[in-house]
Amino acid sequence: MGDESSQYRFYRYCFDLLMPVCMRYKSNETDAVSALNLAFIKLINKYDSKQPQIAFDHWAKRIMINQLIDEYRKDKKRLEVHQSVEPGTLSSYSGGYQFNSGEEKLKAEVIIKAIGHLEEPARTIFNLHAIEGFSHKEIANQLRISVENSRYHLHMARKNLKHILNQHLKLTKPA
Repeated sequence: MGDESSQYRFYRYCFDLLMPVCMRYKSNETDAVSALNLAFIKLINKYDSKQPQIAFDHWAKRIMINQLIDEYRKDKKRLEVHQSVEPGTLSSYSGGYQFNSGEEKLKAEVIIKAIGHLEEPARTIFNLHAIEGFSHKEIANQLRISVENSRYHLHMARKNLKHILNQHLKLTKPA
């Protein structure tokens, strides 16, 4: 990989590229940096197998997301927290999201912080679906949950985000 100076520049480039991805999935900076470092090792080890037609940034983000999914699976096994969804409980949920003028007042930083306050697995599922563009079927396969469970957690994430952001708007509203 070259001398230390080029390794450091490569790490800094990857850090700047991948840290925002990590912060969407992790609740604190220490955990995010830890996940990024593990993914960086994978980037180094798999660099020779990268296909030249694939953009580096896209390839690196995919490895980072896979690392975060692996960590989620390990955490899930460790905690053994199970949530069940009763059939038909999501039938009234449209899955759509309506924008209003209040959202225009929010800065990206506030939204990212709000996402960070979501509980697992809602935060991971929200990020995979809303940010990364995964389908519920893909999320279910990656996280080894049912499609219905993925939809439920996305619904709960959106509901909780709405509540968090409404609270923020109330606190920042001029008197």
